[in-house]
Amino acid sequence: MAIALLAIVLGPHPIGDYYAESDFYGGYAAGAQLIQHGRLDPSRYGVVGPVYEIALAAAGALTGNLFVAATAISILSAVAALMLWFTTLRKLIDDAAALTVIALLAFNSTFFRYAYSVTTDMLALALASATVAAVILPRGRWAPLGAGALCAVAALTRYSAIALLPGALAYYAWRSSAGRPPRARTIVQFLAGFAVIAVPWLILALRSGSVPGGLLFHDIAYDIYASARGQTWADYQTRLQPGFHSLAEVVARDPAAVLRREGGNLLSHLPADAKDLLGWPAAILCVAGLLAALLERTWRRLAPLALFALFFYLALVPAFYSARYALALAPFELALAGALVASPWLGRHARLGPLPLTYVAAAIVLTFSLATNVRAQREVLDAVPREVIPAARVLKESAETGAHVMATKPQIAFESNAAFTPMPATSKLGEIAERCRTTQTEFIYYSWIELNNRPSFWYLLDPESAVPGLVPLIRVREHPAVLARVGSGFGEAPAWLADDSLRARSQHRVIAAMPEAWAWRARLSVAIADFEQQRFRDALDHATDVVRERPSETMAWRIQGNASLRLGDLPAAEAAFQRALELEPDAVPTRVMLGWTLLALGQESGAAAAWKPAAGAVSDRSTLERMIVVFSHAGDDRAAAQARAALARLDAR
Repeated sequence: MAIALLAIVLGPHPIGDYYAESDFYGGYAAGAQLIQHGRLDPSRYGVVGPVYEIALAAAGALTGNLFVAATAISILSAVAALMLWFTTLRKLIDDAAALTVIALLAFNSTFFRYAYSVTTDMLALALASATVAAVILPRGRWAPLGAGALCAVAALTRYSAIALLPGALAYYAWRSSAGRPPRARTIVQFLAGFAVIAVPWLILALRSGSVPGGLLFHDIAYDIYASARGQTWADYQTRLQPGFHSLAEVVARDPAAVLRREGGNLLSHLPADAKDLLGWPAAILCVAGLLAALLERTWRRLAPLALFALFFYLALVPAFYSARYALALAPFELALAGALVASPWLGRHARLGPLPLTYVAAAIVLTFSLATNVRAQREVLDAVPREVIPAARVLKESAETGAHVMATKPQIAFESNAAFTPMPATSKLGEIAERCRTTQTEFIYYSWIELNNRPSFWYLLDPESAVPGLVPLIRVREHPAVLARVGSGFGEAPAWLADDSLRARSQHRVIAAMPEAWAWRARLSVAIADFEQQRFRDALDHATDVVRERPSETMAWRIQGNASLRLGDLPAAEAAFQRALELEPDAVPTRVMLGWTLLALGQESGAAAAWKPAAGAVSDRSTLERMIVVFSHAGDDRAAAQARAALARLDAR
C-alpha cells in the first residue's frame, strides 16, 4: 500500500483538493508556521487539537515543505495504523483474522483517500490505534502510564478521540485481575499519564480564554438546524452561526429538535457506516462475523474492542454523519470480519476443497473493495486542482511580495506565497470590486470551484469575452481557470451580457470547455446564475438539460421548480418540487416552495401536508404566518402550535 500511496503523491496528487484538504491551506499550514516561529496560540484549537500542527511544524522543519511534510505524516500514519491493528488482532484472534482486517482496511476507499491527503485524519487514527494497542497489549509495569499519555495525545489531535478515555477505563475495570496489576493501580497510572499531557494544555488554553473543543457545538447546531432541514454548511454559516455562542444556546433554541435529531443519529449512523464507510459487501461480512462470534461464544476475544467502539460511536453521534469522521470506527467494525475468518466451526464444516468458505468470502469482498477503491480514487484525483500550479507560478512571477489574490479557496495563495482574500458570497460584480479595493487585492483567480460556489461570474471563464478592468495573465484549459489582474474600471458588468445571443454563446463556450464529466455542473451553475439574474426562461432551459442528464440532481429540480413558478407554470413547478422532495425529504426550502405552489393551485390540504414536517423549522415570517392559518383550517392544532413557536422564536431574536 505504501508504494501505491507514494505513486499517487508523486503523480496525480501534487496539491490538495478543494474539500477536506482546504483546511491545510486555510489553517494547518499557517498554524505550523506559527509554531516554527515559537508561537502556540490556544485560540486556534476550538475544533481540533494542536498535535497535528505541532507534528506538521516538526516534519516541515525536516523537509522544508509543509505540503510534503503533511503527505509524509499521512502515509506513515496509515502504515503505522495497519501495523498496530495487525499486532492487536493477531493477539486477540489469530494471524488470518489480522491479515484479513488490515487488508480490508487498506482497500477501504475512505481509509486509502485520507492515507495520502493532507488532513488530520490519518495521524488521529494512528494515535488512536496506538492507544488501543497500548491498553490491550500491555508491556511492563508502567505500560498504563504510557497508554494514558498516548490517549491524551490522540484526544489533542482530534477531540472525538476523548472516547478512548472511558473506553480504556471500562477495559481496565472489566478485565480479570488474575496475573495482572491491580485494577485501581492500573487506572490511576492511566489517568496520571493522561493528565501529564492533557492538564498543562488545558491550563494554558483556559488562561488564554479558550476552551479546547469549544467551537464543536457548531457541528451539532449545523446538524440539527441546517443539515436536518436540507440546508448547506454555507447556509448555516450565513444565516444561523451568528446566533449560536455555546452548546447551551444550541439546546435551548429547540430542545425537542435536539432530542429528535440525536435520537435519529444514534440509530442512523450505524447503517450509514455500512453503506458509506465499509460498503455493503464488507458490512455483510462483519454482520456474519458478529453472528458467528455470538453463536460460537468466541465474542469475548473481541469484547475489549467493543468497549472502545461503543464510546467512539457515541462520541460521533452528536455531529452530522460523515464517512471521514467515522473512519475511526472502521478497524473496530472490520474486526468482526476477522472473527468470521477465524471461526473454528466454519473452518471445519464450511469448506471449498482445501479452503474454508470464509477465506473465499473474504477474498471476494476484498476484490470488490479494491475495485470500489480504484473508482473512488479516480474521482477524487480527477478533482485535484492541478490548474492552480501553473496559475500560481505566473502569479508569483507577476506579483510583488505581500500581494493579495482573491479566490474562494486558499490553494492559489499558498502556492504563490501571496495573501489570500476570500471571494465574498455575492452575485454582484460591483461588490467583488469593492472588496478588492478595500483589501488592496490586485489579482483575481476564478476556476471551476468558483463557478460552483460563485456562479454569477461564470463569464470570467470565457476566453473570448472581455470584462472591463480585468487583464487575464493566464488561462488554463484543463480544469478551466483564469488568473487576472484587477485594473481601473473593474466592477461594471460587461455590456454584452445584456445581449441574449452573445450571452448564450458565451455560456455555451464555458460549458463546452469543461471536462465532459463536469459539463453538467457548469450548466447547473449557469442555471443558478440565470435565475439570480431573473432570466427565468434561460434558467429553466439549463436546469431541464441537467435533470435530463442527471435525474437525481436535486438542485436542478429546485431551479426548475422555482423558474417554472416565476413563469406561471404551476403544474410544472409542483412536479419539479415533488421530485426534489423525493430526493431530499428533509429539505425545508423545497417544502416551503411546494406548499406555496399548492396554495396557488387551490390545494390548501396539500399545502398543509407539505408544510407539516417543516412546521418548526421555517424561519420566514410570511410562510409561518400563512402556515398557522392553513394548519388551523385543517384542524391540525399541533402543527399550528409548532409554527407559532417558530414565529415566537423569530420575534425573540
